[in-house]
Amino acid sequence: VTQMQRFFEGTSPLETKVDVRAVDVLDRAAAMFDGSSEHEPEVRARVHHSIGTAYLGLGAHSSARRHLERAIDAWKEAGLADGKGAAATLGSLGCTVFQENDIEAAEDHSRAAFDIHERLHGPDHPETLNALGSLAVVRFHSGDRRGALELCQRVLDGYRREGLIADEAALRQLGTLGAFFIETGWIEAGKKLLEEAEAGMERWLSADHRELQFVRLLLARTNLEEGKYDEAQSHAETALRFLVERLGSHPDTMNAYYTLAWMAWARGDHVRAEDLAY
Repeated sequence: VTQMQRFFEGTSPLETKVDVRAVDVLDRAAAMFDGSSEHEPEVRARVHHSIGTAYLGLGAHSSARRHLERAIDAWKEAGLADGKGAAATLGSLGCTVFQENDIEAAEDHSRAAFDIHERLHGPDHPETLNALGSLAVVRFHSGDRRGALELCQRVLDGYRREGLIADEAALRQLGTLGAFFIETGWIEAGKKLLEEAEAGMERWLSADHRELQFVRLLLARTNLEEGKYDEAQSHAETALRFLVERLGSHPDTMNAYYTLAWMAWARGDHVRAEDLAY
């Protein structure tokens, strides 16, 4: 079962493009376990959670929802409905129904996940803060922008209170959360988190840290979309310089070149844009 979980968990929930071949492979693998009642409830819960999050990572939301709901049922059967595993499943289920535009259900699941994490870990634990961030995104898309911003500020305050702003893993998570906010259209809050992550990484990590360059590139693209060309170019050129020095001709470096090419094109400098792109 552990090997099966590892197989199912080999994708990222943020990757939402459907890969038909991968879904087909997952369908066949899931069929070997689907409907099985010979395993203990906790085992079924863990495997259904893994299957569901794998489907979510592949963009197959209806299949993801089916397995995640079965995982919730199994957690309840196991008497672990208020445990860490159930909280993780509720968080994934909230993300799934959010992708299906079921905002009301997304808020219910996200709130339940947050409540469990807060009860288990306290208000300023990274898992609690991440769950709160997910709830903030849902609130934003429900139309409660003021409430969403208040939750976002609570996330930042929690990171600062716990000293997580100096922790590499926490800073990485803060950047990921900021990127997620931006991907869902919440630019204002996403940029705020990215700027906080950038400041923390610049202070506590090395200037050429790879994660810092990703944050800079995201900020560059956000500033470009806001028409702040000078700020966008500064972030992108700084990231490119460090990526060239550290990684050379790496796909991440090429991504930085493409970002600068995009900026040049947006400013009407098509010749420079083509030079950077090729």
